[in-house]
Formats: sequence, structure tokens, C-alpha cells
Amino acid sequence: MSVVTTDSLFILHHHHHRRRRSNHLKPVEKFQLVSKKTLCFNQNWTHTPNGGANVRSRRYCPLKALRSSGAAIVETSESSNVTFRGTFDLKRHEKLEGKITIRLESGKDEEHWSLAVGCSLPGKWVLHWGVNYIGDAGSEWDQPHVDMRPPGSIPIKDYAIETPFERSPASSVGEAFYEVKIDFNTSSSIAAINFVLKDEETGCWYQHRGRDFKVPLIDYLQDDGNVIGEKSLGVWPGAFEQISNLLLKPEAAGPKGDGIKESNLKKRPLQGFYEEHSVFKELCTDNLMSVSVRHCPEKFKNVLSIETDLPGDVVVHWGVCRDEGKNWEVPSEPYPPETITFKNKALRTQLQPKKDGCGSWGSFTMDEEFSAFVFVLKLNDNTWLNCKGDDFYVPFTSKAAKDELYGSTHSRVEGQPVELSSPVTSDDTSESKEVVSAYAGGIINEINKLVTGISTEKSRKTKSRKAQESILQEIEKLAAEAYSIFQNSTPIFTETDLSEDEDSPPPVLISSGTGSGYEILCQGFNWESHKSGRWYIELEEKASELASLGFTVIWLPPPTDSVSPEGYMPRDLYNLNSRYGNMDQLKNLVRRLHEVGIKVLGDVVLNHRCAQFQNQNGIWNIFGGRLNWDDRAVVSDDPHFQGRGNKSSGDSFHAAPNIDHSQEFVRKDIKEWLCWLRKEIGYDGWRLDFARGFWGGYVKDYLEASEPYFAVGEFWDSLSYTYGQMDRNQDAHRQRIVDWINATNGTAGAFDVTTKGILHAALEKCEYWRLADEKGKPPGVMGWWPSRAVTFIENHDTGSTQGHWRFPGGKEMQGYAYILTHPGTPSVFYDHIFSENKSQISELVSIRKRKKIHCRSIVKIMKAENDVYAAMIDEKLAMKIGPGYYEPAKGAKNWSLAMEGRDYKVYIVYMGAIPEGHRSPHFSNKLQEQHLQMLQEVVDGSFSSNALVRSYKRSFNAFAAYLTKQEQEKLASSDGVVSIFFKQNSLASDDEIMGLYGNLRVLVIKVSALFHKNGKEFVLVEKTSLASCNRKLIGARFYTSNVPAPDSARDAIGHGTHTASIAAGIPVKDASFYGIAQGTVRGGAPSARIAAYKVCYEGIGCQDTDILAAFDDAIADGVDIITISVGSFKPLDIDAESISTGSLHAMLKGILTVHSAGNIGYAPGTVVSVAPWLLSVGASSMDRGIVTKLTLGKGKTIVGKSVNSFKLKGKEYPLLYGKGVTKHCDEMMLGAIGTIASLPAEEPDVSLVVPLPASLFLMFFSCRRAKAFISTSESFKNIEAPLVASFSSKGPNTIVPDILKPDIIAPGVEILAAYSPLGLASDYNSDKRSVKYKILSGTSMSCPHAAGAAAHVKLAHPDWSPSAIKSALMTTAWIMDPTKHKDAEFSFGAGHLSPINATNPGLVYETDNEDYIKMLCKLYGVETVGMLFKNNSIKCSKLNQAWGISKDLNYPSMTLKVKEDAPISATFSRTVTNVGLKNSTYTARIINKTLNLSITVEPGTLSLKQLNEKKSFVVTVKGNQIRSMISASLVWSDGIHFVRSPIVVY
Repeated sequence: MSVVTTDSLFILHHHHHRRRRSNHLKPVEKFQLVSKKTLCFNQNWTHTPNGGANVRSRRYCPLKALRSSGAAIVETSESSNVTFRGTFDLKRHEKLEGKITIRLESGKDEEHWSLAVGCSLPGKWVLHWGVNYIGDAGSEWDQPHVDMRPPGSIPIKDYAIETPFERSPASSVGEAFYEVKIDFNTSSSIAAINFVLKDEETGCWYQHRGRDFKVPLIDYLQDDGNVIGEKSLGVWPGAFEQISNLLLKPEAAGPKGDGIKESNLKKRPLQGFYEEHSVFKELCTDNLMSVSVRHCPEKFKNVLSIETDLPGDVVVHWGVCRDEGKNWEVPSEPYPPETITFKNKALRTQLQPKKDGCGSWGSFTMDEEFSAFVFVLKLNDNTWLNCKGDDFYVPFTSKAAKDELYGSTHSRVEGQPVELSSPVTSDDTSESKEVVSAYAGGIINEINKLVTGISTEKSRKTKSRKAQESILQEIEKLAAEAYSIFQNSTPIFTETDLSEDEDSPPPVLISSGTGSGYEILCQGFNWESHKSGRWYIELEEKASELASLGFTVIWLPPPTDSVSPEGYMPRDLYNLNSRYGNMDQLKNLVRRLHEVGIKVLGDVVLNHRCAQFQNQNGIWNIFGGRLNWDDRAVVSDDPHFQGRGNKSSGDSFHAAPNIDHSQEFVRKDIKEWLCWLRKEIGYDGWRLDFARGFWGGYVKDYLEASEPYFAVGEFWDSLSYTYGQMDRNQDAHRQRIVDWINATNGTAGAFDVTTKGILHAALEKCEYWRLADEKGKPPGVMGWWPSRAVTFIENHDTGSTQGHWRFPGGKEMQGYAYILTHPGTPSVFYDHIFSENKSQISELVSIRKRKKIHCRSIVKIMKAENDVYAAMIDEKLAMKIGPGYYEPAKGAKNWSLAMEGRDYKVYIVYMGAIPEGHRSPHFSNKLQEQHLQMLQEVVDGSFSSNALVRSYKRSFNAFAAYLTKQEQEKLASSDGVVSIFFKQNSLASDDEIMGLYGNLRVLVIKVSALFHKNGKEFVLVEKTSLASCNRKLIGARFYTSNVPAPDSARDAIGHGTHTASIAAGIPVKDASFYGIAQGTVRGGAPSARIAAYKVCYEGIGCQDTDILAAFDDAIADGVDIITISVGSFKPLDIDAESISTGSLHAMLKGILTVHSAGNIGYAPGTVVSVAPWLLSVGASSMDRGIVTKLTLGKGKTIVGKSVNSFKLKGKEYPLLYGKGVTKHCDEMMLGAIGTIASLPAEEPDVSLVVPLPASLFLMFFSCRRAKAFISTSESFKNIEAPLVASFSSKGPNTIVPDILKPDIIAPGVEILAAYSPLGLASDYNSDKRSVKYKILSGTSMSCPHAAGAAAHVKLAHPDWSPSAIKSALMTTAWIMDPTKHKDAEFSFGAGHLSPINATNPGLVYETDNEDYIKMLCKLYGVETVGMLFKNNSIKCSKLNQAWGISKDLNYPSMTLKVKEDAPISATFSRTVTNVGLKNSTYTARIINKTLNLSITVEPGTLSLKQLNEKKSFVVTVKGNQIRSMISASLVWSDGIHFVRSPIVVY
């Protein structure tokens, strides 16, 4: 057995995503910038531009007192006159204005037209575009025909195209212009072209009026306010004239309509147009400011110096303070030059320009009586710079500086950045706004007092007073926005504030938004749930199961009548007959959920509502049903629906009228509706959709009225990014969510979008350090206000079929391991609950409940590093995610892993996996004591200690013992025994006795001591003296359970050396066997290290007890790949075979085992490597063959097979013939010069090394008194290769019939590789030659070829699972010709090994542990099979038995065994993971040369936007009766990758 390992590589991925759901885009005048980034200052923009000198710049002017570390550095000194020194980053923004041009013009004739879109701003521009077709329903985009796509275009999923802008030839010198031109034919069925612009340097999206640009190509399209070109189209009829013709009747349609009706459209001649639209891009420029204070005791003065590299005129608006109150005063004169007084409240001093022209400086002298200098900066463009929304505060004394550093309001910690607030831009005539930080707090306080006064209990009874309150609330918000300090009106919760709030009782007698604090939320639907039409009934059937899984609260889909089938475009709020079911079905569902103990949340859409009627202008803003509001219920600043209400208190949702919640009648009706839902339906609480759309104070009003048990709002906006990378600090993002919660008075929680986003980046890029903020706390809302944080990793928008922000594929359980162990209220997505992850999620929920983890639990982060995050929660639960190492420290707490044969024969008692954290010597001794105790209970007398052969206690829990049959049966019934199987005696696959070898890194030899002596490496080998090793062979172990005398780890035979060098040998030139097959030899992974595990001995073979011990050690040693060229004489059951057992535990630890298929290829069903987690390798020929020529006396030459290194020097010798001559097959003993022998009929393609001149033939010839000459063997070019070797064992798999074996083939015929000098040069003891290289054949040789390739893949992809590596090797294998192999796929599996292609397979099939568990349960029906996986909760009887046939494994090949004379009908369900390219589309192709099979694939196309994204498909196979094996292939291709899977029916 050999183990191959590779050095670690880190592959970093970056996933960019865009949410398509339009209600998350906030319109801004003219254009909107939509991004995941946050600008430094401007609140009307949501992105910091990046990339390129034209976007972000820094003035590199030397400042003597400045530091350029990007942080605010504050220094104090008590031994110097300098009492303060600080450096601050200053960021300022400038707008760059340009234009977007849109030109529609005709081409060579009236049918050929083009649309040109250009942009004058610099940047890496991309046109993100799509089309609408005539007859389309809704407004979703489609992709255009391929002929319409400009060069360089890339498809985005199945809905859009991205085309890069090219520099226009018309660009003038110094002014670049960028353009995309789309050519189209008017005879096509395209109704409109839609587009937005994207700047890839910044990630910004530019839109038209908050919508997509829409260019109509037909007579009419509904105008949603985003149609362009209509003024230039002479016959354009206008929206108001056509809307009644296009839309359905009011009772059947809302404002979105049902699409583009062909019957309503008229073709007309297009007319060209040209439009220009303004577009803005912000420049973010970094500057520095240095401030120092020097005390002059002799003059009783303090001298403050300011130096900055800000360009232009810089004015310091300043004052002084006498105490810690920080009240501004104007000191007495003298003042610095260029100083004026401002309203007797402050001074203004213009800094002096520096001599080098790079910036300015100033000096200020103050009396000792003052304690501090306070100031803000005013630039010549009327931009104000302050510090975090407050004034710059500079203390004069060292003590004051220390106080300021360690506890004052505006603390500055050395090495930490000082963030500046948004600059306030004002007009020269508006001087009242200039000293924002000094006066704004007072203004806001005054407004708050007014609001408080009106909001008394008495005023609540007065209708007019309520109206006044809502007006003042609006004033407060507008005033705060005007002064750019909106944050001041809603206090930021510090850690202390929050903890006090958690402990204090709620101010009103309603839910705090968290229920009991122990809730576990289930999202009870996905984006497609409405399609069944009976979703409520389906959920009712699952109620008991959901309760048994541990969920306490369920969030149901929107219940109301809706324009959109998903429910998020509500119309008549009291009509609860929706696509999910009717009102009675909803009531029954809620009643059933309550019966099983689950509380129910209703998804209420309060921000917007679709109207049923039009106003006099044809605008849909008149509502019907019980709540028959008019246009006063629509906000006045909704750009599409002509509302007559007040301005919106939140962001706009463009697709439906935005409701004005400041209207008393609106709030009254909504409160009555919510109370009706609670009483009539039985809802226990709410999920509030699009909570960004209206003020949180209104939410407070609604919740106080409806008194929900639990409420959560969807407050979703973009995280902060810089240069395309997520910022470390996301405090601003979570602050906005906390602000909304605070506005609700804490009556509702909010989805912790911050935590989801940070988890994305941490898991996707192996940046687990992100999971701790600068204070060592969780970085999301969970870290600030955990009782109000509802954590999640996926929902109907981000995942499901929408996939707007899908969680990193394959890492979902890491995400759940995080949120289900941490504080906050965790929410689990429906698709994940009913997936392969169900049992794992259920176990995590169970642990959370058992350990009583709740929304306020305390988190102590233990590790937050690149590759690992670990935390302890409430001192009673510890967790870790990531590939790195962590175990809880050993101490007072006993941490355990919650979730991993005198007639005697030797039996192996197997007890399952050893839990993580129990691999200490102490625990190993305990295991051995347990094994002896179990033996004492079944073995008579004192024989029990002698009966124990070996304890396995490093990687799995097992022991070997001598037992009678009766004792074995008694032991089998003991608690904790998984299985008992009889010890087998395995030989090497090619019937040789071999050494067991493996490869691993030096660093993972945890039990060996590494020494250096005289420049050489030595390894202390267990049970031996020092064995000299080089840097290739870094460790060796040997196992002697059945060897009478002590041995060593040295290879005395040569087989192990041969296989190990094939796997990982370094290149050696001019290697040969006595000149035969001369050339350069090298292993599959030359950079890998080797560790040897010797289990085979001459005359004894390879004992199962030793094989299991070797697996036990190799796993514990931390190897990466195991290669084992050992096998039994016949296929054995998986549960009775040591290699299957050992490799199972290796797989569970992320180690792939590569195994030889066997050398019994003369019959079908002989493959001995049958377990699906093994990579089973058959043997093939190679393009270099070896032959030996026999020349007869008359010059006739016959070609035979052998490896003959002897030279007869052209001399002919007489031939002797007779049975007595070759009776003992040892001609050397008889004194023969050479021999001619018969070639075994079952192995006609193998040349064996001979101990004397010899050649072997399939048939003999007759000639008397003949002489002959035997030549030295020679190589020849084998043009037929590769062919399957005659000896290579064949399928089908007799143990697991629906798993194809072997998996692949690799070179295994006449392989030249390194050999032990202690081994025999041939198979004859009389041959005393010693060689360094030998030629051998067997699947023992092909196996390490595949192991080397597996190591090659592991090197390229260190994080890939064993099944992913195996899939890559299988799906990229070379296609073999079935016409040359009667056993076809049963001989070559998926094909011939192709190592280079395997590193880039495009797609992989990954198999998880649960699938293996189900398969083993189905095969053996063992109720305690869960102990194999150390999961006692697994019970086979409770698993879905309908699944558990092995064909349903997510295997790279598809195999079906059918009953004789029965028709073929089967489906194969498979899931692939994208490991190739982003934005890839794969198309299925069936290669089927038989007429007896009908094969279909659904879906036939897979669109994968992100790396690690998973997509599932179903292959259906049908056909008539068959009497032999037939096969075909499925190939998925994106034009670059070809992912092939064999399909076999027999």
C-alpha cells in the first residue's frame, strides 16, 4: 500500500453576484449606482470606486510629520514638550460627469438595424443586456439569438448577455469614448432590447430612472418609466393611449400585466433616434493631515501645528475648550494670519501654502487655560471634513491625551484607523449648515422633544395630534438627512448599551421580537413552491416531520391574492386564495402546525400593493377589495404611480405603488388587517418584506397593535467593498440594520445580512479571520444585538431557482454549523432541510436544544485565522469550521465530539470510528482495556489476554483476537460491535509478495522522530532501529502479527519499491533493465513524499490484521492519498474485507484510497476492488512493448514474449525436446543454455523476466535436429496501445451490482520502475542477480499510476474531496474502443487514465457520507451501521429505503443490472459541481450506438454562474429485453470541458 501526498496550494476564488430582483434597487435621479460597496461619504451613492488611476488617486507629497499607514496614529509623551501627535487619513470625493449615448439607426436596408450604446467616462465598461420576445409573459429578460451577439459576448445564466465596450475609433486625442454595437433584423420576433451598464473596475451598475434601459422595437410596449427613444419615434402612440388595449381587465391584472400579447402588437417601420443621458462617477482621493501640540512652559502657551497635503485652499474652522464638555469658545487674540471670526462662535483660519506647492500648513498658539483645540476643515469647493460625524478634538496636555485615548467620547487607539464622516456640501449662501458637528445634535434633540411632546398618551386619543406626530417624524428624518448626520437621531448601540438593553424589560407589553429566545426558524417554502397549487396541503403532511427535526417556528409564504404567483405583488389583502392554496387549506395548515408545537409567521408585504383600477391618466393607483384606497395611499415621490400622499420614508420599489404609511387611514387599515390575520388564520407573528421601504417607527405601530410572538424584518442592502474585495470592517452595514431595529423600538428582529455576507467571503476564499471583528466579537448584527439578529445562509431569493446570492456550494453545512451553534435566532432554508444535509441539520438543531443555546448566548472566539474559525459558546459548546486544526483545550471540561477467531480462527471485531479529540495515548490505553474487558466476557479462564492479537486505536476502534466459533457468536451480540469478519490472507495483486507503501508530507509524521546526521535524514521507525531514509522516503512502519521473528521495514522483495516509485519517484535518466526499455523514468507525482507501511511477507502473504493496522496508522499520520496494490483471490463482501473497511475510514478523513482491481482477468465478475469509495484500477498496455526474437537455423525468425537480458553473441545451439526436459520448469538447474516455452493462453500480452535466454510462444512448431539462436529482448512501438491487459480483472461488480468496476485503467504491462537490491531479478530463486530497475506487469503497477495522477489533482486542488478527485480522473479518461474489448466497460470502466485533463474536469460528481450510509443499510440491513460513522442516531429502518439502491449514489458512472428478459426502465439522479469556469453553460450529449436503448437527459442544459455551484439532472434509460451488456455515454460539454460518464445496462 502506498500513500501519496502533496504540498498545500491555496486557490482563491472571487464570486461576484447581482440580485435580479428589482425591488432591491434604489432609484436615484437620472441614474442609479447599485453595488455591494459603500462610498466613503456620499449617502446618495453606495459604492467606493476602484481600479485605475482615473478613479482613485493619492497625492504623494512628502509631509515631514505625516505617516502614510492609512491609520490615525496618536502619540503622547510625558518626557518631551510634545504632548500630542496624530496623523489622520482624509478622504474626499469629486464627481466626474460624462454621458451615455444611445443611437438606433438603420443599416444596409430597412430590415437591418443597429443599436449603439456608448459612454464617455473612463472605466472597464460592460453592457449587461437581454431582449423581450413577442408573446413573453412578464418582464423577465431572455437571451438573444447567437447571431445577434457582438464578438466577445458572454452568456450570463439563461437570461442575459455581457458584452465589453470597445474604444471607439471616433475617440479624439486625450478623450476616449467606449461603445458597443448590436446588429439585429427587424423580421425577428424581438419586441425590445433591455440593458444596463456595468463598470467592472468598480462593480457599479448604471440604470435609467432606477430601471433597466428599454429600447422598443414594436408598436407598443408598456412604459414603466424606462422606455427610451419614444420622442424620436414619429408614430409612437404613447402609454396612456395604448394601456387599456394591452392590459387585461382590472379584475384579472395588475400594473405589471401578463406580458407582450401578439394580438395587441402591430409591426411598423422603425425610426432612428439618438439620445444622451448624464452619468456620474465619483473620484475618491486620499490625503493626510498631521497634528501636533508642543507645550511651552516658559511662555505658558500651547502651540498646535497642522500640516496637510490637501490641494487648494484649506480653511480650519476652529475653537477651543476649557473642560471635557467640549463646548466651543473663541479665544482672545492674537490669531494666526488669514483668520476671521464666524458669528462670534468660531474662528476661521486659511492655512498657508507650503513652499513646494504640495499642501498647506498652519500654527496656532493658545493659552494654558484651555484644555483642547476643536476644529473641522472646509475646502474651497465647500466640502466639509470632520471625524466620524464629530469635530476633530486635540487635547493639549499629556494627561488629557491619555484620558482622550482611554475613555473619552472620541477615543483614538494607536494603530487604528480614524474614519471620517460624510463631507457636507453646501452653498455659500447657506452658512447655517457649516458647523454641522457643533450644532446638529442640538437641532435633532429639539425635534425629538417636539415629537415626544406630541406623542404623549393623551395625544394618542386625538386624531389631529397623530397626524402632527407623523409630520414631525418626517421633519426629523428630513432634517437629519439635510445635515448628513442621520445616524445621530438613532443611537449606535455599543456593547455596553446592548447588554443593558438585553437585561432590561421591554417598555411595552408585546413581544421583544425574539419570542422566548430559543426559537429555531424554518423557512417553509422556496421560489417554486407555488407551482404545485397545493403547497399548504404538502406542508401539512410534513408538519410532524418538521417538529421532529426540532423547528419551533415556521415562516410561510405570502398568503394574499397577488399579481405575481410567488405572492410578493399583493393586491386584495383580505383575499387569501393564492397559488399556494385557499384560505381553508391555510387555516388547516396553521392548526396542524400548532398541534405539533410550531408557531407560524405570515409573510406580510406592507411596503407596496398592486392596484386594481386606473386613475384618469391611466395609471394603476386605485385599489379595490375591502381596502379600497385611492391615490392618497401612494407616496408622492414614486416616479411611476402618480401618488398624492407624502414623500416616502424609505427606499422605493419600482414595480408596484409604494404605500404611504404616514397616512392615518392606511395605518389603521393595516393594523386591522394584521389583527384579523392573527384571529382568523392564527398567525403568531410576521416576516416583514422589504422593510427598507418604510420607516421602522411605523413597524413599531403595527406590532404594538397586532402583538406578535415573533417578528423579523427583511432590511437588505449592500455590504462594503473596495477594489472588488469585501472590506474587513462591515460596521456601517450592520449599523444600518441596527438603526432600523432601533426605529421599531426593538419590537422586531432583522435578518442578519451582514453575517451572511461575511460567511460568504470567509468560506469562499478560506478567509476565516473575517469571522471576528476588531474587538474579537462576531462581525454581524449577531455581535452587536444578538437577540434581534435572525441568522441565515440562504432563502428563496438568494438560493432556490433564483440564486441571486447563492451560498458557496458544498459548504452549506459549515454555514449551518456556525449559525446553529451561535447566538441569534437561526433560520434554515426549506431546500436545505429536505436535501442530503437533513440528518446533519437535524443533529445540529438537537445539539443546540440539548445545550440550551439561545439568542443571547455568549460567544468566545478561540481562533479566527486563514483556514480555521473556532468558538466556545456559553462555555458548554465548542465548534470549529474550516480545514485548519482546532480541538478544545484539555482541562477540567471533558470535551467529546458530538457530531463523527485450539480449533481457533482469528476474527476482527470492528467497532466504528474513534471520535475526534480522543486520539491521545490515554484514550488509546482505555480502548485496549475495553477490548480486553470484552474478551474476558466471552473467553473462558485467563486466556483473554493471550487471545488479543492487536488493538486498533489510532484512527478507528477495532481489535483482532483468537476466538472459537461459539465465542465469536457471543461477542457479535455484544453492545457496540458493528461487525466481525474472519481474517483473510491477501497476496499482492500480481501474486507476488509485496511491501505496503505510502506517501505523505514530512510535517504529518507525528509519531516519528526526525533526525539529521551528516547531511542525511533519519527516521525513527516504530519497533526498529534507525532506518536511513532520504527526503523522498520520509517514514516506514512494519507489522508482524503473524511473523515468527522480528523483521524490519526494508523491502526484501522489491514489489513495494516498484509500486512506490511509479507513484512518486523522481525523474531518472537512462534507466533500464540491462539496457532493455532504456529511457527516463519518473513517478506520477515526483514532488510527493513517501511513507511505507509493510504488511506483506514472503511465504505468508498480507494479513488482514496488519492491513487494518497500516490503515489505522496511515490515517492518523495524516496522509493525503493511499495506494494499495494488494487484493484477495475473489470478491468479498464490503463488511468482511479489511481494505474496504480501512479505506472507508480514510475516506471519512478526506483521504482517497487507490486500489488494484485484481489479476484474475480470464473470467467476468472477478474484480476484487468493489467498494464505491475506492478508486479501482485495471491494467492496460503502453505504447512501448517488449519482444524476444528466436532465429532458427535456416534464418527464419519468430517473435516471442519474454524479458531476456542475456546475450548468446549470435551462436546457435541445438534444441532438445521432451517432457522430461521441462518437467520441473527450471532449466538452469539442468544446465541448459536457454529455453523455448509455451506462453500462458490467458496472458498472451505479457513479457516476464527470465533467468536465462528464453522466449515464449502461444504455439509450437516441429523441426528435428534444429538449431536456434535467442536474441536479447528489444522494445518496439505498440501502435495498438492502449488495450486492456489480459490479466486485468473484469466486472461486473458481484458485490454492489449497480456500481461499475473497475473505475478506470492505467498502464500496467511491462512497466520499468525502481526495485530493491534485495529482491530477485526474476521469479526464480536460482537467479542471483541484483538490479536497480525491473520490468513487472500487473494491476499492482497500474494502481500507483492512478495514485500519482490523484496526487497531481490533489496538488492542484488541495480542498477537493476524495469523490471529487475520483470523479475528475474518471470523467476525463480517454475513450476506449469497445469493439476491441469483448467485456467493454466491464474491462476498462470509464476509460484510460488522462492525468493532465484530470486537473481541469469542468464538473465533478461528489458523493457524501449519507449516501454511503444508505447504500450500506440497503446492502446489509444493519441497524447499527451508524457506528461506522460514529453517529449513533443513524438507524437504517428510519432511512428512506426507496432511495437506497446503489445506482442512486452520485457516482461518475451509471450502471443498472436488470432481470433477465425484463424490459429496461430506470432513472439515474445525479448532481454535478462546477469546478471549471464561472458563467458556464453545459449541454448534454448522448453517445449511443445501440438501437436497443432510449436515453434522455432532463434538463439538457445546465447553466452555472458561480464556481462550486451545484446542478442536478436525471438520466432516463428505457429499452427492450437484453441478453448481454450494452452501453452508451453521457457527455456534458461547455465547448472547453468534456465530462463523460459511461452508462451500462446488463
